[in-house]
Amino acid sequence: MSLKNKDSIILLCSHGSRAPAHSESLEILRNKINKDYKFKVTVCYLERNEPSLERSIQSNIKIYNKIIIFPLLIFEGIHFVNDIKLLIKKFGERNSKKIVLVKKISLMDEILPLTSQTFKEMFSNKKNLILVTCSSFSKKKSVISDLEKYTKLLAEKLDIKSFYFHFSGDERNVIERIKNDYNVKNYSIFFHPLFLFKGYLYQKSSTIFTDTFKSDITIADPLMSQTKIYNLVVNKLINWVQTID
Repeated sequence: MSLKNKDSIILLCSHGSRAPAHSESLEILRNKINKDYKFKVTVCYLERNEPSLERSIQSNIKIYNKIIIFPLLIFEGIHFVNDIKLLIKKFGERNSKKIVLVKKISLMDEILPLTSQTFKEMFSNKKNLILVTCSSFSKKKSVISDLEKYTKLLAEKLDIKSFYFHFSGDERNVIERIKNDYNVKNYSIFFHPLFLFKGYLYQKSSTIFTDTFKSDITIADPLMSQTKIYNLVVNKLINWVQTID
């Protein structure tokens, strides 16, 4: 399919956030894809922000023959299963027009190799690191399992012996555990919040850790602020679009 096909539109679908920086980053991504590839792109959200995914499908399905949904999500949580997949089924049954779901980026297969490479360069000469990861809360058990697996594998690749993982909102409990387990004066914290954009939860979690550990902490940028991940996302989307009939 030509990227100049006027009968198709890409929906960049994100979780949503009360922080303006989240929407601003998403708009920058939309504008870049629109400008560089001359393709119609719009944004939508699963909660908090507008337009919602459902409203976006409703409005665009009247105009375009193909709607291409790209979920900007890290984990396959409740939103991915209950919101995105169910809405695609709902609208697909009502309309003959094609709704395509682009496969989301893979935490283990695509993100991990790139973040481990980036972080190795950051900490090539640094010792006594404690790795801490976090993500947004999910009731789906696979999310915490995936977060644990990712954290263990990343620590192994970075040769970090001490690591913790948690959902956003549990920062103070994790900090207390770290202080109980280690003499933090002898360690530096590497805090890696697993969020694509600089949204509210990223900022809140980062602030709590920064206020606690002061200068003895390094905080990883949101994934979409890391060049390797940014390029991964854009290239994955464009490659998928080019294969759609």
